[in-house]
Amino acid sequence: MTYTVVWLLSLILLALGNLLIVLSPQIETHSSFMSSYSRFLGMVISIVSGIFLVAAVFRYFGFWMDSSTG
Repeated sequence: MTYTVVWLLSLILLALGNLLIVLSPQIETHSSFMSSYSRFLGMVISIVSGIFLVAAVFRYFGFWMDSSTG
């Protein structure tokens, strides 16, 4: 998998997570549980995709320790 694909997927997931967080007040009118669930899910998706994005950037620029070098 290339770094461009990882970056694009991470950015899409980051946008989706932030969208869930932003839309959670509108979801609350339908269900309080769904609002808190969507806020939690949005935070988890944002954090995980942010970690992948940072790792891909570090790996691309060579700051990450390569396992093949020992």
